[in-house]
Amino acid sequence: MDLSRRQELYKLAVARSDMAVASDIAGRLVDLEMHDRLWVPLQDACIIAYARPFSGNRPFGPLDPSFAQFDDDDLQALHEALLEMRNKTIAHSDSSIRNVFLFPPGSLRFDGGRVGSGFDLSVRTEKLPPRRFHRVQELCHQVGSRLNAAVQALQESINPEEVPNKPFDLLTLDIVVPDG
Repeated sequence: MDLSRRQELYKLAVARSDMAVASDIAGRLVDLEMHDRLWVPLQDACIIAYARPFSGNRPFGPLDPSFAQFDDDDLQALHEALLEMRNKTIAHSDSSIRNVFLFPPGSLRFDGGRVGSGFDLSVRTEKLPPRRFHRVQELCHQVGSRLNAAVQALQESINPEEVPNKPFDLLTLDIVVPDG
């Protein structure tokens, strides 16, 4: 099995793993209240895992653009929104999206509470509503299905005589001994 095919299989396998993680987290967010302290960290983890295969990924690069094309316009828009959120509010802090508000003493905060005697700050964080995470799961399943097919095709093309007959690291060909 030549190096370029091993690298492609590596990239697809890692992307498939990321989609499974994103789908799992999205499933948890569907049942969580947006005011829960874990909402933002879980949302960010979900979006990071989803977006990872579509980003730089050194040294093998992003997935083929065909993995980012959807027949459903809503899924296409959601895919693009997730990547934009990752790029502007999660992996980076773009001031055009992440606003910081200063509340003077005695003013009302966004949560309806009144600021005490000192100033208060609030950093606006973009949030997707829980109902959107059903669709995030659907995105993950569509991409995951395509990745499964691509991984299976590559696995079926492996000539057993070209690879070690023991478990090995796909990139280095180093033999590994499974725990247990």
